[in-house]
Amino acid sequence: MITKRQLENLAERVDGDTFDITGELMAIVEKHNIQQATEVCWEWTTENGTATCGGIGALAEFINNGCKTVRWVGQRNHVRLAINGNPVWTTSNGG
Repeated sequence: MITKRQLENLAERVDGDTFDITGELMAIVEKHNIQQATEVCWEWTTENGTATCGGIGALAEFINNGCKTVRWVGQRNHVRLAINGNPVWTTSNGG
């Protein structure tokens, strides 16, 4: 069950011009079993029935995209900086 404050926090992140908090947003919350699992993690069911979780930004993006999961398919940079500032080849470690 989602609390009123959690719903208000979610509504702030969702495109406010598109969704009515009491009507459309509540229907989406119920249909996709949206709930806040921890202070920073939300859980929901995707359009194909897969349970997933993520931050409030990921959930808002899911809702703003018509409750469809967006898969990022662009080119990725194969080098990233590690925490110590050294470059790391991401293709060798899966991501």
